[in-house]
Amino acid sequence: MAELTPPVFLQAGGESAQTSRLAISAAILSSGVVNPSDMTVSAPGGAMTVSVAAGQGWVVGSRASQGGYHVVNDAPKTVTIAASDPRNPRYDRVVALINDAAYAGSLNSFVIAVVQGTASSSPVEPAIPADSFELARVSVGAAVSTIAAGNVLDRRVRVVQRGTVVSAATTSDITLLVRAIAGQTGAVADFQSPAGSSF
Repeated sequence: MAELTPPVFLQAGGESAQTSRLAISAAILSSGVVNPSDMTVSAPGGAMTVSVAAGQGWVVGSRASQGGYHVVNDAPKTVTIAASDPRNPRYDRVVALINDAAYAGSLNSFVIAVVQGTASSSPVEPAIPADSFELARVSVGAAVSTIAAGNVLDRRVRVVQRGTVVSAATTSDITLLVRAIAGQTGAVADFQSPAGSSF
């Protein structure tokens, strides 16, 4: 790719959405929520649903020169979790997802979506889609008909600005804090403990 022209803020105007995203998100290193309470996922109980609180965040695109997207959930949103498997548990992920037809697919939208895992006696978490960040992991037990508060693990992290110190939005999962701090360097994504188990 060559020069992106016209540049943002040129007096004659006419810049593209892409160059605007790149300019605004130049100070952003990684995706996340803006405030500690933004887009908190909770389980009201009594149904196969979770509730995502209002809030805002940034989704950093997964492709070179894509830039970041400012996203807003302006009211609590109820999200349906698919029916449980009668024999085995699974893990689902709740994510904040950008669809941009300029890069993939035909949709242009921001959605809070559920990535459904595969039921298994030893379930693993499904992959997080491109152009999204995780809000929570939901443990879906075998033959359950409701999602309880204890089934929701907060996975939000605060958006990371270049040159600042990051903190996890929650302390419930130290993995996220370690990865977020490592993400500031842009060099490391995973660690192993001295015992060899993966963080």
